[in-house]
Amino acid sequence: MNALFLKLLAMLIMLVDHSGVALYRAGLIARPLYRVMRIVGRGAFPIFCFQLAEGAKYTRKKWFYLLRIAVLAFISDAVFDLALFAKWWDPGHQNVFFTLALGLLVIYLIQWAASLRGWKLIAGSAAACVVFVAACTFADYIHTDYGSAGVFQIALMGFLVLPLEQIPWLSERAFSVRMIRVAVCALAITVCAWMLQGTEWWAYYALLPIALYNGKKGYQNRVLQYGLYFFYPLHLLLLGLVFVVLRL
Repeated sequence: MNALFLKLLAMLIMLVDHSGVALYRAGLIARPLYRVMRIVGRGAFPIFCFQLAEGAKYTRKKWFYLLRIAVLAFISDAVFDLALFAKWWDPGHQNVFFTLALGLLVIYLIQWAASLRGWKLIAGSAAACVVFVAACTFADYIHTDYGSAGVFQIALMGFLVLPLEQIPWLSERAFSVRMIRVAVCALAITVCAWMLQGTEWWAYYALLPIALYNGKKGYQNRVLQYGLYFFYPLHLLLLGLVFVVLRL
């Protein structure tokens, strides 16, 4: 299972999740179906977090990657509020890309700290911890989707940016690397679910596609890359139009 398949799977799951919220608030589906769609949707965020860690590990233009996530967060905020809360601006809710941007910043600091040696490693790790706490606090303050629990989950998965393949006893054991990857993701999901409770415990099923991930990118081109990015605001815009049409 390559990275492209994982992204498409996460987007499909997210579409089910957001459709459930939008259609239920519009009175178009019953509560039992809404709950099922929300349960199905729990698997999207862990996959996105894992993909974020993979992107941070392999991208060359790291800060441009972070900038894209941040810009998309601001672009998507109005349609996020319209689709899920029936208003153009809701100060009590910010979309998940704000969470992803904060988490990616923490991942970069983990990478940076891990590259240091001696006393610099200690100082760098301390700085990373301070920024991590600040990112969690800020996420809760502005009410991002998943909040500090989401940043915490991304931070834990951020340890996957470390070069596991270079550890001597793992270098010849690809299966062991995969199991460590799954174990880290399972821990991250557990912490997030414990902090948020509710249906978040259903997110464990995301471990299956993560376990099957083969480390390959899959088919790539520029149009597809940006199409995947803009799927988020576009699908929210379409769901938001449901409210506009129903109010006519």
